[in-house]
Amino acid sequence: MQLALVGLSHKTAPVEIRERLAFSIDGVRDALTALTGRNEVNEAMILSTCNRVEVVAQSNGDDTIREFLCEFHQISHDSVSKHLYSLRNVDVIRHVFRVTASLDSMVIGEP
Repeated sequence: MQLALVGLSHKTAPVEIRERLAFSIDGVRDALTALTGRNEVNEAMILSTCNRVEVVAQSNGDDTIREFLCEFHQISHDSVSKHLYSLRNVDVIRHVFRVTASLDSMVIGEP
């Protein structure tokens, strides 16, 4: 299994960009259905807060996730590509645990 993560956060993008890529509570289910409906993705997770948007997927690469983010939010790749970061495999797992433990928050330990 290959894991890929594509995201942006308060460290990489201004609030205007984070708002454009944010998923609403009601839209997350549709987004996950659209993402996992792609041939390259079997499983996925979306984390969308006021300070970050991250998509984790079982996928061989991050191109599919990047395309999905831009298509779903109807935003050009050029306008967001410099704000996005990508992680693979064990780095994805390490990052998710850091986020879960609030070690990657604006305020460390923030709930």
